[in-house]
Amino acid sequence: MTVMRLNVIILTMLCLFTGEAYSCSPEIVFRTYLDRRFWQPYEKYESSVLPVSTRHNPRKVNTGQKFYFAGTSDEKTTSPGLTRARNAYRSENYDLARKELSKADKTKLTATELEELVLLDAKLDMRIGEKTEPVNKQLLRTAQNKLLIFIKNSKSPAWRSEARGWVAHIHFLLEEYPTAAKIYLDELGMDDTIFSQNSIASSLYNIFYSKVGDEELADHLEEYFDTPEHALFVVYLITNPTDSMHRDMASVAKVGRKTIATLQRRSDLFNKNKMSDVLALALMRTALYMGDTQAAINFSKKVPARSKVARSSEYNWIVGVCRFLRREYAAAEEPLLKVLKSNDVSGREYRAAAQGLIGVYQKLGRRVDQLHAALSYSQQKRSFLNESLNLDPYVSLPEENGGSTFDLPYLLDIQLTDDELREYLVRYEKESKNIIIWSYRRKRTAYEAVKYALAVRCARHEKYREAAEIYTEINARPRASRMRELAGIYEDMESKKTGSPDRWDAEYKYASFLEEHSTQIFFNDMFWDGLQTWVLLDDNRSLHGTRSDFEGITKKERDFFLAQERRVKDEQEERWQAYHILNNIVSKAGYSEIGKKAAVKAIRCLDMICTERFGREKEIVDEKKRLVKWLHLAR
Repeated sequence: MTVMRLNVIILTMLCLFTGEAYSCSPEIVFRTYLDRRFWQPYEKYESSVLPVSTRHNPRKVNTGQKFYFAGTSDEKTTSPGLTRARNAYRSENYDLARKELSKADKTKLTATELEELVLLDAKLDMRIGEKTEPVNKQLLRTAQNKLLIFIKNSKSPAWRSEARGWVAHIHFLLEEYPTAAKIYLDELGMDDTIFSQNSIASSLYNIFYSKVGDEELADHLEEYFDTPEHALFVVYLITNPTDSMHRDMASVAKVGRKTIATLQRRSDLFNKNKMSDVLALALMRTALYMGDTQAAINFSKKVPARSKVARSSEYNWIVGVCRFLRREYAAAEEPLLKVLKSNDVSGREYRAAAQGLIGVYQKLGRRVDQLHAALSYSQQKRSFLNESLNLDPYVSLPEENGGSTFDLPYLLDIQLTDDELREYLVRYEKESKNIIIWSYRRKRTAYEAVKYALAVRCARHEKYREAAEIYTEINARPRASRMRELAGIYEDMESKKTGSPDRWDAEYKYASFLEEHSTQIFFNDMFWDGLQTWVLLDDNRSLHGTRSDFEGITKKERDFFLAQERRVKDEQEERWQAYHILNNIVSKAGYSEIGKKAAVKAIRCLDMICTERFGREKEIVDEKKRLVKWLHLAR
């Protein structure tokens, strides 16, 4: 389950600058830190049923032989009656199976077959009891009692595990959801279980998706406070992140207060097990869930600085989140950095912390560090803890699965200055060479990505030889070759006397090369890949007509972004640059052959510009009309 299912970019543009933008493929995120819904507790999975201080790797029981559920094998037995009962059970003819089972000669059964007969007898009561509408509670209770006796006496670990699963299933049928859930949770931690994590997760999902909501969970909190693991699971389940835009926040606060009160009232459950730090973490999580950042900070102070919990990814995430939401941006940096360095961080959690740091550095005006955070988010090299299965159906905010972040190309191409890019290469040289990222063309290091951006900048400043050298250094051979060819054309043009016919011919050749190589000279194609349109703020666009579109961005930030975007859009559009050169020829050469030739080419340049991305629609239309009129007069 994902945290924010906004799948189509066009739709997400309506809220692009209040949160995350997503597409079907690839997944993309941009300025996540602007959306308060991003700053929530971690999603929790089946691993959350165990204490924070332990790691768990449940395994299937090794029976030493092929395992099958009681009544499902098609192999022959020593008793024809048991064989026929199996056949009837598999075909779901439970009444016939009951009759055949009663005929089985128990004296001829092996010990294993005898256990199967007893277990199958209980299962038949359960199957017959659940088929009626409503269910036959008396028959289900009979089946449950048989199963409990079987579990106590059975010598087969595998069939004991199967029986525990059916006991939980009967509790589910009887709407005794807490008891059913606790049996499933316990099964996760048992070494002799026959059930996969997937199957247990599905059973739990069925309880908490189709039957139990978070408010109902809160009403039954006390029933889960028999073990720390059960208590933590239900607390984590209640406090999983949600799309608060579509929820009653008064209800969320009510559930949060009830959860905190129960945790504090039953603190003895954690103290007895020396888990007071885990309790404090659960309290922090609940306080953040209900939006009380000060309470979460207060609870965090109960955790000793040297404890394992204080070094955990979740603890530092919550502290960093609270500091950011309180606009204590400088104080949010350290805990979020600790998340990136923690040993227990998953890929999802790592990327969330990196997104958080992008926001911290934006608010602190530290753009070089902001770029490093964006590159860290995108890195492919580091290995993380395995992502666990999601048990919670209520999660409806963003799931970070390693999708692309538009923060990175925006910082590289628009937000940072040339000097800031060079500063990054000096400050983060060693680290950046160890960060592997993925552009849409190939894998590169962060160092190479910044170098590539600098090469693009050099081309925009018409420093083609310098751009060629950088491209060669990072093995971007097609661009390097193109820059060297363009450098020769440009240098030849510069050698000609300004205003001379030779100069006009050289300028025409230079402009023609630019026009013929759209997106291959001034456009940074490493990350944008045609998606740039959906990121830029440009307030001339109809999709950005209200103040809410810029929620979370200060006026100073908004004005800066708009100015930078307009500058970069002009600089990166080869045809726009070519048009200006050609228009200058028209102006200077007049109704000469080269002047008319330049006018035709200039009109072609304007025709080919995609105004959806570039803007300046009215200006381009007016310029085309003027040039067409000029050519008409020239004839």
